[in-house]
Amino acid sequence: MSEIQHWQIDNIAVIEDKDFLTDAQKDFIDNVVTSTDTDIFPYYVRTKPTNNGSMVGLFHRVMEPDFNSTTKSAYYDEFEDILETFCSKHSIRYSMMIRCAVNLVFNDGSDESAVHTDHDCDHKSLIVYLNDPLDANSHTHVFDDRNNMIHSCNPEKNKALYFAKDDNTPVKHGVTMPQTGHRYTLIFTFI
Repeated sequence: MSEIQHWQIDNIAVIEDKDFLTDAQKDFIDNVVTSTDTDIFPYYVRTKPTNNGSMVGLFHRVMEPDFNSTTKSAYYDEFEDILETFCSKHSIRYSMMIRCAVNLVFNDGSDESAVHTDHDCDHKSLIVYLNDPLDANSHTHVFDDRNNMIHSCNPEKNKALYFAKDDNTPVKHGVTMPQTGHRYTLIFTFI
């Protein structure tokens, strides 16, 4: 399979790219983001799903959707650089990051997350897989407006999955939860 794959399914663009991160970005992910030292990279625990169906797990808030940019991680610039690298390579225009978070999810007793959108407002989505999960079947699924699955992405370390509608209205997606081990992802929403 090619390092980059593009699909246009109805009005939804989907891109998978396994080769966009720089060596410095990979080093940052390996030595900071996926570090087990919580003094370097602290997480908070979410013990029940949110209203939109987001999962149970450990999370690091990089930037929340408060639009005043007051809630930021000490590593905000490094994460924004990852988003800029992907968008530049694929000629994707963006004016503002809405939210960025690192999610570490594991078997919470459910097989699938709820099908959801991350926000009610217009946005594009980029997911970067930060590890090779023990359960390689913990896919991300993209759905059309009729709740039909139109794309399924297997998680691979350093692979990106981008999805957005032509008009930037929210795209539904969900996750097959890992049944063993854990799955690290970096999730961006932006306009």
